[in-house]
Amino acid sequence: MSQIQRLFASALAPLSPDGTRHRIVFSASDWKRRLLLATLLSGVVTSAFGASFNCSKAGSATEKIICGDAELSRLDDQLGKTYKQAKAKAADRREFAARSDGFWRWREKNCQTRECLLDWYRQRQIALDAELSGISVASVATTVLQSLPASVSGQLASQPVNELANKPSQVVTPEQIQTALAQVQKLIAEPTHGNHLFLVSAAPQSVPAVPLQPHYLSVADGEYVYEDLNEATALDARPQVMVRYRGKVHGEYTLEVQKKAGRVRYTCDSDCAYIKQLMLPGYGLHDLDVVKNDHGSLASIMMRDAMNGLLVESE
Repeated sequence: MSQIQRLFASALAPLSPDGTRHRIVFSASDWKRRLLLATLLSGVVTSAFGASFNCSKAGSATEKIICGDAELSRLDDQLGKTYKQAKAKAADRREFAARSDGFWRWREKNCQTRECLLDWYRQRQIALDAELSGISVASVATTVLQSLPASVSGQLASQPVNELANKPSQVVTPEQIQTALAQVQKLIAEPTHGNHLFLVSAAPQSVPAVPLQPHYLSVADGEYVYEDLNEATALDARPQVMVRYRGKVHGEYTLEVQKKAGRVRYTCDSDCAYIKQLMLPGYGLHDLDVVKNDHGSLASIMMRDAMNGLLVESE
């Protein structure tokens, strides 16, 4: 039994239905302190390995696998923290976010097993650590190429860096990738040791942005049409919503969405870790809700389109 579990058990001991309950008498303040301790400890236990997104709203099969696995949840939480640090340090945050979206979309499309997700998280973690250490993505790709056989290296060298990142497991073996990434990790840990001239011999290269595709179905007169599959019913299997992008209002990306249930305004700041939802006209406090950006809901998808410059501000 871990130390946290022992403390939790001791806090709940007076509440257990065994025969020793009558031997101990506690005052009201004792009960309150023990109940508070039990509540706090239960929060520690359940959140120790929480993913960076809200698992209660996990939509994709990939997110459900992550939420059901302690190690994947821990890796997701760690990667989320590193991502925020790397984004804050990036010279071009929009380009950085666009490139990161490409990696995320590749994971959602291709990783349907625990093994694939473990490899993806480890590779993304090393890549972001490299960027935080000042090593460019192009340099990381060069390191991977130098560790591979000449035939494979020649095939990959002709591809853009973003295509190399999007196809890590379709061209080379997992063993080759792990060997290459281990070398990158060593360079990060010991940047002043060994012959690493290939990392700095060339001028920094600009990484082409991942081609982005909007998620809306159509647009007319500044109004975008999206599908809201979360609201699907037997009578309407593919419900649609009408969206207008209002640009940045008071520093927040702002969308106004017309649904069957009414009109909703969505807003989020530059980080967009949380999304505000206001039922219009929004006269009462109960009309406002704040949810964590889960990267899978319709609100998250629309906000991502806006932040990536795929929506034009409506008049």
